[in-house]
Amino acid sequence: MGAFIVAGMSFLLSWQSVKTENRQWTRDGRQKAYQEFLYAGTSLHRSCTEVAESTELDKARTLAKATAGFDEAYIVVQMVSNRAAFLKAREYYYWFPDLKKAALQGNLAEIEEIGGELRAARHSFLVAVRRERGLEADKELFPELR
Repeated sequence: MGAFIVAGMSFLLSWQSVKTENRQWTRDGRQKAYQEFLYAGTSLHRSCTEVAESTELDKARTLAKATAGFDEAYIVVQMVSNRAAFLKAREYYYWFPDLKKAALQGNLAEIEEIGGELRAARHSFLVAVRRERGLEADKELFPELR
């Protein structure tokens, strides 16, 4: 009888340990995915501004690498994020085609206008991520909250 109780307790502790490890893996994976997504988005935003100001002839090629990095990071966010973060990531991601179009046309005024919307969407994504992690996220931290 004692061996049965010990075996049961051992199984329960092992199961709880696996569950804790899975939660930690998920948290770590999400944190890395969010970090890479924000970094890639910022990099693409900067590239768009640089391309808009550039006199280079092949502007599309200049944006290709930054676009690919951002697309890859977005795919990972889609796979690992919770619903709220996923929706805010999508909102942020959807501004980039318009930004790239303005960059290729050299339209700095539109780049600036879209950039404001992009920053607001980025902050909304950050708010969703902070809330997912149990951190504060209010208008004092993110004045552009919608």
